[in-house]
Amino acid sequence: MKAIYGLAVIPFIGFLSGGAILSKVDPLFLGLPFLMVWNIAWMFISSGILAVIYWFDSHAEDAQP
Repeated sequence: MKAIYGLAVIPFIGFLSGGAILSKVDPLFLGLPFLMVWNIAWMFISSGILAVIYWFDSHAEDAQP
């Protein structure tokens, strides 16, 4: 397994840690509950991380004969 695939664990931990850590936080952010904002933010962060994994993986395949 390539080491870059280890980055895929970060979004999983990010999504799950929000419920455990932020369940008692009540403030609103842009009119939304903070836990919902946390999940939406992690959706975008996950997309970025998966794009990085894809970029490194596609360049590694191009380098192989």
